[in-house]
Parts: sequence; C-alpha cells; structure tokens
Amino acid sequence: MKKILVFILISIVFTGCWKVIIAPYDTEFNTTRKKVGLRIIDSTFVVKKIVEDHIKQSPITRKVKGVPPLLSEIKKPTYVYKKTYLDENNGKIIYEEDIFISGVTKVDFNDIDVTEKLIFRYIFKDYIYKFKKPPSLGGDVNEKYTKGWKYIYEYPVIIKMTSNTPNMVFYDLIRKIISKKEADSILKSWKLKRLNY
Repeated sequence: MKKILVFILISIVFTGCWKVIIAPYDTEFNTTRKKVGLRIIDSTFVVKKIVEDHIKQSPITRKVKGVPPLLSEIKKPTYVYKKTYLDENNGKIIYEEDIFISGVTKVDFNDIDVTEKLIFRYIFKDYIYKFKKPPSLGGDVNEKYTKGWKYIYEYPVIIKMTSNTPNMVFYDLIRKIISKKEADSILKSWKLKRLNY
C-alpha cells in the first residue's frame, strides 16, 4: 500500500511540473501555410514533445512518420521534416522551413554525417541572426533576414587536410542561398514535389 501511495505522489508531482502541451503552429496554421506556399501538416507528422516550462524552445521539429531518425539511413530523395522557429521573447513564429534531402550522405573519418539538403524557408518577420564566434573563426555573426522566401542548398565537400593516415577523409558542409528557379530545378531533378496539396 505504501508503494502505491508513493507512486501516486510522485506521479502528481511530475505531472504538475512537466505538463506536456500541444506544439503551437500545428494543423490550425495550415491555412497560412497554404497562403504563403509551405507544405501543410497532418497526423503523419511526429512532433518532438514540448514541455510547458520550455514553450519558447525553438525550433519545433515535425518529422514525417516513418522517416528514419538518422538522415544517413535514407538512400533516396525524400521530404524529411518541417521546422518552425519561434521568437524566444514572445513565442511567435519567426520562420518555418521544409527540408528535403537527396539521399546523398557522406560519412567522414569521425563518423560525422554530412547530408545534401534543400531548404525552403518562409520568413514571417524580419530578424537578425546573432551568433558568437571566436575571432580565429571569423568573429561574431550578425546576419539580417527580411520577410519572404529563402532557398538554401547544403552539400558536402571534402576538406583537404594533411594527415599521417592517407585514408582519412573529412567533409564540410557548404551552405548557399540560391534562387527559386535553382531550388525548383534541384527538387525536380530529385523527382520530388514541393507542396503536398
């Protein structure tokens, strides 16, 4: 009997502190997604659970049900997930992106996966991306992004390094902003459709 009471007490404490809530910008946001040209979501999307204390946690990642957890396991062009980035001050949407991969993943000597990706990002409000970097790596990043579309292409390239082991291969990720025409052409070559409606 004591064990049952302890279990109930622990359950009440943890339930009160870690109340799981529905992620914002779920299916009710589909009308806006259609209006701007983003993919809509439905019950086939699996959302990482969000805890009430961390509602402003960003991004909210919604994976398509059935997509393997490691992108390196996917060997063909696939729409893999949607990310929704929120303003940490007020929880409102900053931008949302649809991510497609080609199925080409390079795994280097350190077992680091570098996957070829195409990202369709719609920015709902202007923002500045700030990131602190040491001077040896180019210093702090302050990039301004304006409302509208950004098309981002990421792909792996071999890094030239001198090493005592000639078979060691290292990859880096190149990230380029491309035009809509280029993004549509890449997606077409992968035989994928941008929208699901």
